[in-house]
Amino acid sequence: MLQFPPSRFVCTAARALALLWSLLLIRAMGPMTAQSLFHAPSFFV
Repeated sequence: MLQFPPSRFVCTAARALALLWSLLLIRAMGPMTAQSLFHAPSFFV
């Protein structure tokens, strides 16, 4: 059973997913500049 509150687990999971997603984006973009990352959210709207 989980000892810590669910809210803390959700926050930690969200941070881990965000980190993995950012790493995947950076790896997929490869030689592209970091500036393109600022325009990334527009793709999901």
